[in-house]
Amino acid sequence: MFPKYRTSVLLVSVILLFGSGLIMANAQSSNNLLLYLPVLLKQGAPGTPVPTSPVPTQAPTTQAPTLSPTPGQSVELVAVEYAWVNEASPSTNNGSFKANGISVGKYNGSRDGLVKFDISTIPTGTQIVSAGLYMNYQLYAGGGTTRPAFTITAHRVSTDWSDQSVTWNSRPTYGEAYFTTTFYQYGSVGFGVTDLVQAWIDGTYPNYGIVLEGSANLSGNYAAIFCIPTGGIWGCRDLTGTPYLKVEY
Repeated sequence: MFPKYRTSVLLVSVILLFGSGLIMANAQSSNNLLLYLPVLLKQGAPGTPVPTSPVPTQAPTTQAPTLSPTPGQSVELVAVEYAWVNEASPSTNNGSFKANGISVGKYNGSRDGLVKFDISTIPTGTQIVSAGLYMNYQLYAGGGTTRPAFTITAHRVSTDWSDQSVTWNSRPTYGEAYFTTTFYQYGSVGFGVTDLVQAWIDGTYPNYGIVLEGSANLSGNYAAIFCIPTGGIWGCRDLTGTPYLKVEY
């Protein structure tokens, strides 16, 4: 009977040993699975797409608008002061409130016309496209029945003056010439002074106005009379003919 029990005990022991091996093997496998579980969770199961972060969409850029060139501007500036001086009456003032017009030429001595403009409405640094001085010629002083041809030059005035006090003796000094024109027909007469106005704007020269000087070799004894608003005894037909400066920029 004891051998039989030994056989049974041996069989039970073998079974227990075998079961222990299986348990140990399973435990080792479980440990290995736990070691690799974080990796599997991170990578995902085979065949399962790995989620990716969305690529940020670039914000659309706004194109700067194309700026059109600023349209040109034009302004007409009426003379703020005007006068004429007479060599034959060197101490007489012929300012804007006393004169009957602006007389320029060689009638009983030289006669020079002076005009001044306020250009402060034009910004400093402005590029001047064109500038012209316009006067309204409607009468002349002198004999004869045929209108003479006048040659008159526009100069820069280089010292200050006042239309209420200027005379031939106190007349300002004249600078360089800017434009010479010859005319005999009544009507508007223009003098191109673009460079002069640009020099005023740039600060190259102070703005003391423009002087009109008759040609020294004028044949005969004549003076052109340019109208002013008051007309006076010389009776200019168009009393709106105030000297004005037209500037485009």
